Amino acid sequence: MGPGIGGGASGGVNPFGLLDPNAGAMIGTFYDMKQTDKRQSTDVTPADMVKIVREFVNDGWRENSLRKYYQAPQKLYQTRVFIPKMSADAAPAAFKCEKEVQPSRWMVLYRGSVIPPKTARYRFVGAADDILVVRFNRKTVLDHGWTSGTTPMTLSNEDTRAVLRGEKENRDLEKEIRRDYPMKRPVTYYQYEGFAWNDAIGGLAVGAEFEANAGSEYEMEILISEVPGGSFGALLYVEENGATYQKDPTGSPILPLFRLEGSLPTPGSKSAAPSFDPGGPVWKLGKKSLGGPGI
Repeated sequence: MGPGIGGGASGGVNPFGLLDPNAGAMIGTFYDMKQTDKRQSTDVTPADMVKIVREFVNDGWRENSLRKYYQAPQKLYQTRVFIPKMSADAAPAAFKCEKEVQPSRWMVLYRGSVIPPKTARYRFVGAADDILVVRFNRKTVLDHGWTSGTTPMTLSNEDTRAVLRGEKENRDLEKEIRRDYPMKRPVTYYQYEGFAWNDAIGGLAVGAEFEANAGSEYEMEILISEVPGGSFGALLYVEENGATYQKDPTGSPILPLFRLEGSLPTPGSKSAAPSFDPGGPVWKLGKKSLGGPGI
């Protein structure tokens, strides 16, 4: 079976998640930082929003720190993050709160425990417009998008990415990277033929490598966020260290999507999302709860 082409509408499935709580999926919660849990304005600006995300991530992903913000009553259940570029108002609509929420300065947090298909060393590969951060086994392992979710860096800035790639020196940025950014320099980026994010943010970023054992459960969180409004997109793939993959014409590997069930998105435009390997292994949802202190 050949590579699947990205950019489709996820096979007619809501790309932000399913309504069925029995879908074997991570639980997704929608937050609007522009209003409190009592529906009062917070006056949060885009700059404030980025700081809220950064403090949440760097302070241990404690979900109780978000309780003061509006939370959509509707939960969604996510088996993959494959959200090609679309209007940012699609997220409030997906969580059935479009009448209460304007489509900016929102965040979705997916949580669950996952089981890898085999014992191996892995790394997540992905990007978002605006923010994508992934934590695995209580360690943040990926942060890439227009805006960093772990540092004050603007990742759409080519000079910043040149520092991350190790091609330029900047002591202040290097200090931020060492302190909070999950990937060590030089950061690797995968670019794909016709992919619109190649120039904007360097393509997909390769996250920190981690080991996972078959049959073991690992806590996992995925954070996606839109800051100014307009359009939104998020993509998450997974790469196994030492595995052989077909190559895109650019030379980058055609990777499988990170997913918890076997269905695949509908093929679509390469400009919206890179090709993916449709035969890639499927992870499973674990049985552990992510409840407990600080959650």
